Amino acid sequence: MALTLADSSLTSTCSITDLTSTTFILRVNLAMALSLARP
Repeated sequence: MALTLADSSLTSTCSITDLTSTTFILRVNLAMALSLARP
């Protein structure tokens, strides 16, 4: 949350926000895949 707030204040650097959001989505997908893989 804190990192997202810091990135939103720096509107000139959109690449950092996109990178953090992409890694967050990948982590959520990985967690969902692991939870589904468990019996």
